[in-house]
Amino acid sequence: MNRKIIAGALGFVLLAIGLSSIILNMNGLQLVFMSFMEDLPGMANLLINLSFVFGGAIIMYLSFTDWRKI
Repeated sequence: MNRKIIAGALGFVLLAIGLSSIILNMNGLQLVFMSFMEDLPGMANLLINLSFVFGGAIIMYLSFTDWRKI
């Protein structure tokens, strides 16, 4: 498989997990595999979720950019 496709899929998964986790936390719910973050102090939970969102978006952008045209 192509590296661009794998990186794009990874970025999309990170973006989807981050956004769904933020939306679920607003409603008082959480993803099962992200439940360890409930014990973190302060706003660490939100910062980790935002890093998932921005990291996933950056990975997707970089993987789908055609660098030869630049």
